[in-house]
Amino acid sequence: MCLEADERAVAFGVGVDTVCVALVSGAVKCFGAASFRYGGNGKPDVRCGSVHSIPLGGGRRALAIASSEYRTCVVLDDGRVKCWSGIYGGPSEAVEVPYRELGTHRRARSVAVGRGSDSCALLDDGHVVCWGADFSWGGGPPVPDIPNEIDLGTGRTAAAIVSGRAHVCAILDTGEVKCWGDSDAVGHCPRAQCVDPSGSPDTCAVHRNYWIGDEPAEMGDALVAVPLPGRARTLAAGGVTCAILEDGSPWCWGKNRYGELGIGEYGRHPCCVPGPACGLRPVQLGIGRTARLVAVGSNHVCAVLDNEELKCWGRGGPWLGAADGDDRDRGGTPDTIPALLPAIDVGE
Repeated sequence: MCLEADERAVAFGVGVDTVCVALVSGAVKCFGAASFRYGGNGKPDVRCGSVHSIPLGGGRRALAIASSEYRTCVVLDDGRVKCWSGIYGGPSEAVEVPYRELGTHRRARSVAVGRGSDSCALLDDGHVVCWGADFSWGGGPPVPDIPNEIDLGTGRTAAAIVSGRAHVCAILDTGEVKCWGDSDAVGHCPRAQCVDPSGSPDTCAVHRNYWIGDEPAEMGDALVAVPLPGRARTLAAGGVTCAILEDGSPWCWGKNRYGELGIGEYGRHPCCVPGPACGLRPVQLGIGRTARLVAVGSNHVCAVLDNEELKCWGRGGPWLGAADGDDRDRGGTPDTIPALLPAIDVGE
């Protein structure tokens, strides 16, 4: 994996065609099609031998890392955050990555990176700050270089944050999940107006281009939690968002264009009127099966089950572990729900 024999990875972030790895030593290495832009050799050479550590500066060590399509951020051992772009440019060996200021006396616990320039940090006091693209800001005019504190509701703090393709989600201290950004991805219909006169199964279609959180009045107590039946234990986001609840059941929400929700149907589900829920249903893993881990890509989802099997569903292709030439979608029809899919053979 482009590492030396004595190097061990503790965390990694994956972009479109770049992987960045945080090592036990605290160093960060990046490799892939974009790694030459910040790997130090200055040439479009993706061989492992050309990969160099990212210059974090001042003897700093990386404790956490997150990547999106073209951007990577790390949390350093002093609680500060550094971010850089991949394909669109980035540091060479001689250029130190600038710090992202998070506020007076605040330290970051984790960081989440979205599709473009948007990024969010979970601070040591449970507050969330975001900067970059409009959808990550959670209300107020965007000022790309200045992090904006997100209003999650009266007295609420966050336990975890994730960024998807065009949205951000947080697990609150109550175990609830709140999301903002693209209305197709936040798990509820904005303004609770969910009647589609055309009779289309996507009864939220009238809101497809609506952004939740681009106005202050949409955040805080006004931001509706995703209607999950229990407390969330973990989150993952990409093209859709998935949560594993405390009972181990996985729930996903979003466009479901390729069966990513794993419920045996395509498309979003009708909204309840006047309530906010869009007919959320758990991923169909099979009787007695639960999920330990879940990861979400642009158009597919993978989960490690309680029996240590790995299953993937969504848009057909090699990322589902299918045989060469098998490009069938999975998860969107009753005969391709995850419960009926074979486990992916990952070898010994």
